Amino acid sequence: MKKLSLILFALCHLMFQTIAQKKTTVIFRYELDSLKKDSFYLSVKKPFDLRVFGEEVSYNGKIVSVNRQNGFIETKCQFDIPSISCGYLSSGFGYKTFVIPGDSIIVNIVSHSKPTVKLHDKYARPWFNDLTIQGKNQFIYSLFDSLANKYGALGWSSGTPYKKTENLSDFCTLVSNNYFARLKYLDNYIQKYHISDVYAQLAKAEIYAVYIDDLLKPLGKGIRLETYPESYKLSIVKANFNDPLVYFKTSDYSSIAYTYASCISRQKSKDEPYSNADFISIYNLIKKKFTDTIKDHLLTQHLSFFLSNPQIIYPSFDSLLTDYKSVCHNQLYRRFIDSSYSTKKSQILKKYSVDDAILSKIMSLNGQSITVKGLFNSKPVLIICWASWCVPCIEEMPYEKQLQRQLKDKVDFVYLSFDKNKNAWQSKSKSLKLIETNYLMSENFTSAFARFYQISSLPYYLLYDRKHRLLKLDGIRPSDPQFKEALEKIE
Repeated sequence: MKKLSLILFALCHLMFQTIAQKKTTVIFRYELDSLKKDSFYLSVKKPFDLRVFGEEVSYNGKIVSVNRQNGFIETKCQFDIPSISCGYLSSGFGYKTFVIPGDSIIVNIVSHSKPTVKLHDKYARPWFNDLTIQGKNQFIYSLFDSLANKYGALGWSSGTPYKKTENLSDFCTLVSNNYFARLKYLDNYIQKYHISDVYAQLAKAEIYAVYIDDLLKPLGKGIRLETYPESYKLSIVKANFNDPLVYFKTSDYSSIAYTYASCISRQKSKDEPYSNADFISIYNLIKKKFTDTIKDHLLTQHLSFFLSNPQIIYPSFDSLLTDYKSVCHNQLYRRFIDSSYSTKKSQILKKYSVDDAILSKIMSLNGQSITVKGLFNSKPVLIICWASWCVPCIEEMPYEKQLQRQLKDKVDFVYLSFDKNKNAWQSKSKSLKLIETNYLMSENFTSAFARFYQISSLPYYLLYDRKHRLLKLDGIRPSDPQFKEALEKIE
């Protein structure tokens, strides 16, 4: 019997390897003139925080053929998908779905010239194309989309907002109701379409992660964990992100694991910038709460995050790096951090001047290249640093546009995007109607402009007077009445 079990195990293992080695075929179908492009296709992204450090963010793929028939174009692509996981068809932030090795699917794309974002019982999608998927596993691929249409998309756009003035108990109840409603919907969907356990497990993990993420929101507003209703406090304290079979195949579950460590460690920090003490406390909590391969990944993510500030090396970095090398068992991770740290130190040593900053290259929506210096004329200038993926940036724009209408004769308003993806910037700019005085910063956060002004987070505002002297804004944003007062005071 034991011998038979071993044979069956070997056959299953061989079958899994054979499936994993097969190419996943995706046919992208769209109307002949809808996208104004030939051979259009979407990349297939890996789960957001599970991309191996230093490697590509998307799965390796290529165009196999392009066919034109009956008013449609079909771009056939093949991708190397090693295992079942939660991935993204990349369009803006991406269409969240499962990726399956060796499968064959058709993705129908309807492109809109003006993207529409809807809420509640309507679409709540962070992408600009409507997609429908055909194939034997279409209901697996459409699972997250179906859930998003009913209860809002999981991930960055799903958050239940919390205001410090609202009742904490009522907020937690709302979050809990959303969580159980999603689980109930998922259970019905699984039964209706006969979704197998492997997909159900991953989907439930993603829903659970978003539930914990929502419960953490008040902590970021200065609410102490001790003041939570007891049941919800226990849900946070006992939150578990230690399942490696789930962690390395999901996006929300894995990324929120780090959010959890950060929020628990920074309860006293509120919205303050990260400090050296935060750096140490988050590191220690990860070491204590997480195990094995997950701990290796989170510690690497943590050190990488604190290397991302273009101007700062935290005082404790060297000592924690020494400890990290003794704790982390993954050589690829260790080499990545070593290389990143060496690069960072060489960048820090270089001093940038204001001349370096204003000579940084930027590009307009029509592709014209100029320097920051070209933005200045005889009027004061407000440079609004933003990005298509920055939610707070988008939230501030109605206030910015109102101020621009009121003060357009007094101050020039300039939008400067720090997007790495030019297409994402262009698409978001058009949807937000940011057509004029809107530019893309070349080299984004590694540019001389970003390094001189120490820009490491967004939104970021730079206000210059008529003589091009920088004026202090003290961290206020356009939604703050003091921001308008600062603009009105400019001579």
